[in-house]
Amino acid sequence: MLEAFFERRGDEIKKMTHLDYTWEKRERMIRKEEFEEGRAEGRTEGRAEGKIGALIELIKDGSITKELAAEKMKMPVEEFEKCMMEMSAGN
Repeated sequence: MLEAFFERRGDEIKKMTHLDYTWEKRERMIRKEEFEEGRAEGRTEGRAEGKIGALIELIKDGSITKELAAEKMKMPVEEFEKCMMEMSAGN
């Protein structure tokens, strides 16, 4: 009985199996791309935090001003001050 079903529907079964495989492959590729994007974002954020941390140390040493540090980060002074507070709270 199953043999007759498979004989009649063989092409349809092959197409569905191929479609399932293609779908799974597509899903794996999407997950991999999303993982890589998240990883790149994390690296970018980490570098920015490291740069801000170094600038904060220079401000504490009196080597530079908040204004110069904000300029180096290409952000308004108020935003840089907010970053400083957030990083201080995280320590």
